[in-house]
Amino acid sequence: MKKNSVLIWALLLVVVIGGGFFLSKKLNNENAGNDIAAETPETEDKDKEDSSSSDNQDSSNSSLDSIQNYIEVDKTLLPDFKLVNANDEEVSINEYYGKFVVINFWASWCPPCKAEMPDLQNLHNEFEKGDDNVLLSVNLTDGQRETKEKADKFLNENNYDFNLFYDYDGLGFSLFNVQSVPSTFFIDEKGYARGVIIGLTSQKDINTVLETMK
Repeated sequence: MKKNSVLIWALLLVVVIGGGFFLSKKLNNENAGNDIAAETPETEDKDKEDSSSSDNQDSSNSSLDSIQNYIEVDKTLLPDFKLVNANDEEVSINEYYGKFVVINFWASWCPPCKAEMPDLQNLHNEFEKGDDNVLLSVNLTDGQRETKEKADKFLNENNYDFNLFYDYDGLGFSLFNVQSVPSTFFIDEKGYARGVIIGLTSQKDINTVLETMK
């Protein structure tokens, strides 16, 4: 594993400087208010042809409003980055482009993370049946409070087998400006960040967000 090499740290610096800010402004603005809520999409005057589309937008927005801890973010292209998977292989995130990507950040010491794991496993099983979506599970493997051994033990004891990655250097957490776990991010098929659920989520809520992205 080359996580401590000068090259990887140099790349880390470039990626974080280039893209790590992409959620910070939005999240800070939202967190400054009393509640976390979805943004209302911009509306325009349209002719009668577009009335059904407008109704769909209103319906989608209403669905997102029901997810109180969801934040819609400005579409921002996600820089490519690599994480280490369960086979100790470095995997480039852009390998998943072409699909809608759900990235869940978690740690085994986190009670809400544990509580949502059964739903995430069900979601992974559902995604495996098709080609449109993929769930990536990113563990906060800081080597202190969380270690690979602790993460693996928790997953093995509960028979979870989704796509697992270890964020040894904190690259993913820095890039996404993760402030707390669990946090679940949504990336569209072209690699653009679209939104985040901060805190406990469910299979239903994740599917609701994905439906509004398509």
